[in-house]
Amino acid sequence: MKNNCLNCNEPLSGKFCSFCGQISSVKRIELIQLIKDLPHAIFHVDSGIFYNFKQLVLRPSMAIYDYLIGKRKPFFHPVTYLALALIFNYLAVKITGLHYYDQEELKTMSEKQASVILAYDESQWWFLEHTYQYMLLAISLSTLFLFIFLKFMKHNFNLSETIIIVLFTIAQGVIFQSLIYFSFGWIRSGVLIRGIETVNIVILFLYASYVIYGLFKINQQRFSKLTLGILSLVAGGGLLAIMVWSAYLLYDFSH
Repeated sequence: MKNNCLNCNEPLSGKFCSFCGQISSVKRIELIQLIKDLPHAIFHVDSGIFYNFKQLVLRPSMAIYDYLIGKRKPFFHPVTYLALALIFNYLAVKITGLHYYDQEELKTMSEKQASVILAYDESQWWFLEHTYQYMLLAISLSTLFLFIFLKFMKHNFNLSETIIIVLFTIAQGVIFQSLIYFSFGWIRSGVLIRGIETVNIVILFLYASYVIYGLFKINQQRFSKLTLGILSLVAGGGLLAIMVWSAYLLYDFSH
């Protein structure tokens, strides 16, 4: 008598289910096996978070394009990837106790200058605590903007595919930011941390522009490389502007 797959209940005829791909022999979960499987599930070079990160560093545009055309098995889902990136970012800021000022610096400032710096710090922490709220607005508006831009460039990406592009791009930018926070957030220097924030903004702008440039080049014959570069910078700048504007819009509305 043939066994049925525990995942989809289809008849089994080999080591793996021919319908859903689950392994035929499934043992009861034990703690030792769970611990052994965890690094593989997360950091395996052929699938998981590490695969996403590696591909989105080395070949971001082609990796996203591969996902869009159906090569999805090794990738972490972009929504999950962004959610984990935002959690990672939250932990980076919380663990390092990152602030955009230091007490010694405030003593050398006028009351007005100090109030401006403190207000900026307060807004950044508000963004951190309400990330998912402004991300919903930012992703929606960014997707609409990029969708129109890609249509202008004669690309056939639909709205759902454009969301994927935006999700992967933002997630990777958030991870870059988080790594920088973990590296320098321990330093109690307002000038340094504010400088790092500027660096983060520049990195996100350049990364988004680079991703879009690569997508523009796919089957694109209408424009020269210089024109594509300029258009990519405009698109990257537009995405960044929408992200920042969305955050401050909700912040101002809540206050």
